[in-house]
Amino acid sequence: PAGLSGSASRNASNTSQCSIPRCLLHESVAGSVAPSAGQRPHRGRTTVPTVATKVIVLNGTSSSGKTSLARHVLELLDDPWVTLGVDDLLSALAPSLVGEAPRRPGRRPLLAYGPDGTVQVEPAWRGIEAAWYAGMAAIARAGLGLVLDEVLLDGGAGQERIRLALDGLSVLWVGVHCDPAIAAARERGRPDRNEGMAASQAPTVHDGVRYVVVDTTRTSSEDCAREVLRHIQGA
Repeated sequence: PAGLSGSASRNASNTSQCSIPRCLLHESVAGSVAPSAGQRPHRGRTTVPTVATKVIVLNGTSSSGKTSLARHVLELLDDPWVTLGVDDLLSALAPSLVGEAPRRPGRRPLLAYGPDGTVQVEPAWRGIEAAWYAGMAAIARAGLGLVLDEVLLDGGAGQERIRLALDGLSVLWVGVHCDPAIAAARERGRPDRNEGMAASQAPTVHDGVRYVVVDTTRTSSEDCAREVLRHIQGA
């Protein structure tokens, strides 16, 4: 399962016809995205020294490439960082609470999945989520850099909840975009995903969120990671 900061689903289509692969990276508010002209990865630099940025938040639909991107970011940084995300939280909870096993009588689940990939988040989830974000903030405040892999189903509202938890920390917000048809194809090849998640999440996950944007449709995770790291704050 992926994506628990609101309520939504999974898949879509529309493939861009770029002849030259590149990351589309720019400051934006989702809904008015315009790529910066001519930006390309800095292939000459292989690693990044100690940085002042403490947290990088990656937000995108299921199967948009966030996990691969996060791993490449960790490899390019000189200092040790960790990556954690909503899937780690789900794995740590009882399967019956997160739609991965039949519900236990008398115990209300925290979320449920519809046949079309929709994720229904119950009110009790918010307390669990708040505790998780407080823990993530504690990791960063203790001096260990963190890449947070998220699916903000309610867009800007989800960003605000994380922003409050990370108050006082230097954070880089990154929107991970992917052509819906490509994300859907990736999703079909993953046994841990319910088909339809990417499509149902696409309309809302970036809505009202302000951040740097990369597009993994035709650009490698490593090249996108290099672009992300161009925006972190040096120590």
